[in-house]
Amino acid sequence: MAKNRYKKTNSAGKALIAILLALVLVAGVLCCGYASRTDEGWFKNPNLSTWHWADKAPDDNNGGDDNNGDTPTTPQIKDDGSAELENGESNGISLLNAKIPRAAYAANGISAYADTAFTLTATVTPDDAVNKAVDWSVAFENAESEWANGKNAADYVKVTPVSDGALTATAACLQAFGERIIITAQVRDGSEDLKATCIANYVEKFLGRDFKFSSHADGYEHYDYGWSFTPNNLNPVIDIPTTTSPWAWLCYTSKQNTVTSSDGYYSEVFTKSYKAFGAVTYVSLTEEYLAAVRASGFTPRVSAGEYFVVNEETPLSQILFPTTSTEVDAVPSNAQAWAAYRNALRQNVDKVMFRVKCSTAFTVDDIRDTVYNVKISASSLETLAEDIKLNDGEIDF
Repeated sequence: MAKNRYKKTNSAGKALIAILLALVLVAGVLCCGYASRTDEGWFKNPNLSTWHWADKAPDDNNGGDDNNGDTPTTPQIKDDGSAELENGESNGISLLNAKIPRAAYAANGISAYADTAFTLTATVTPDDAVNKAVDWSVAFENAESEWANGKNAADYVKVTPVSDGALTATAACLQAFGERIIITAQVRDGSEDLKATCIANYVEKFLGRDFKFSSHADGYEHYDYGWSFTPNNLNPVIDIPTTTSPWAWLCYTSKQNTVTSSDGYYSEVFTKSYKAFGAVTYVSLTEEYLAAVRASGFTPRVSAGEYFVVNEETPLSQILFPTTSTEVDAVPSNAQAWAAYRNALRQNVDKVMFRVKCSTAFTVDDIRDTVYNVKISASSLETLAEDIKLNDGEIDF
């Protein structure tokens, strides 16, 4: 049996190691936090493995590269919490709450359209009290506020006891609210101050991020091109240049190309802000799109469905033509290659060509994806005139 090569450390040594590890962790958190918040919160370091994102990013829930983009895709957004409960006052009675999973809404008599729901349990002390029946109610914390004035809190948070006077009730958020709501459990046969409350907040909801390609060709303004994607349409159909001119390639090769994304769309009505602190954008190409790249004379350096990071420094040509060439502007500037590219795309006009994934981080463990399944319009791929002749090359008058 091999001998143990490691010696036991004494208690002082262990303490010293623990202190050093703690200092390293604190320094790491501070450094990561600073890096993630520079330049208005956008990540500059594409090495996402340092944030433990790399293993999560490629999962687009689209079944790999099966090109099922025909089915509308919603942002892969976790439950924001929507309504969130926090402790209020307690006097002779206390409240506990537990979130109800959406799958259990029907069993608990909660509308399928409710944003969020909780089970509330009141505890009356002492245990042998005979007057344990409680009444439940809701009210705005400030009913005279600009948002709440003239509104009814029960239209936003509905509290339903399991039976008359029960200590257990469900609280369901029916719609967004902009003033905090107080939920009260009041002992029915007791003094007025025998009650417990909890505060319901509506947490700002993340609705998704947008994405924009912009392409410019110096001196050829009619070749400026760009596509903007917003979360209200996650299955966009884009146009590509409909010209046969090889100069169309300037749209893909110009050094003035830009790739930008916003910091996100959020709900307008809320009582508690919940902003992201960082974002990264990825692109993946489908096999159908890579066939067009190969038809134009290139060997792709990425595989179908493989996500790669893009940012404002990524030329458009590296997104649409990620080839084995190291030259940014190596896209073939000739009409034959352009025609072959268009013809290959035309054969798959009803298929998703590429996917854009905007990953937004709220915490290291709360990363939400907005995924765009992008197709190319049939109208921009229609067969174009390639030649013109006259029946006679010379006439005499």
